[in-house]
Amino acid sequence: MTDEELVRALYREHAAPLLRYVLHLTSGDRQRAEDIVQETFLRAWSAVDRFEGRSSPHTWLYRIATNACLDELERRALSAA
Repeated sequence: MTDEELVRALYREHAAPLLRYVLHLTSGDRQRAEDIVQETFLRAWSAVDRFEGRSSPHTWLYRIATNACLDELERRALSAA
């Protein structure tokens, strides 16, 4: 399976539940949640060679999404300061 095929398969399986998770983290802000999920899969695409099955895809993607949320919150805090 190529990297592209892997990421597409991960997207098909995990995008909807990941969006629900990120909606919770963003207090229901759908636009922010969709942006973060998109960022999650971009980060996954760029790091797919480091995944190598070390953890479950679920755990890996949710960690990326959580980090993307934290990064977005930090950017918001810095721009508000």
